[in-house]
Amino acid sequence: MRIIVAGAKGLLGHEVAHVLRTSGYALIAADLEEDLPHDIAALDITQPEMVQGFLEATRPAWLINCAAYTQVDACEEHVDLAFQVNGKAPGYLAEACSEKGASLLHVS
Repeated sequence: MRIIVAGAKGLLGHEVAHVLRTSGYALIAADLEEDLPHDIAALDITQPEMVQGFLEATRPAWLINCAAYTQVDACEEHVDLAFQVNGKAPGYLAEACSEKGASLLHVS
C-alpha cells in the first residue's frame, strides 16, 4: 500500500514515516522544498495545483497529513501563513484525495 506522509520533516511526521517505512509500507515522505534530505519529496500543501499534481503522479491509497504551522508566537506574527497551512491546506488535501480516490488522515 502506497502512503504519503506530508510534513515528514517535523517531529510527528518523521516518526509516522519511520513507523510506516519499517512496517513495510510503500512510503512517500513529503515536505516543503527547503533543505530536503534525499528521501523526502517536495510538496507544498498550500499550493492546490501542486497537491493535485503530486497525488496524480504518486497515486497513494492514503495521505497522512502531519504538516502544520505550530509555533504559536510565529502564528500570531504570520496569521495569513498560519491560516493557509492550518486552515486552507487541509481542504486542498481533502479535495485532491477525494478526486484521486485516496483516503486522508489529518492530524490536528
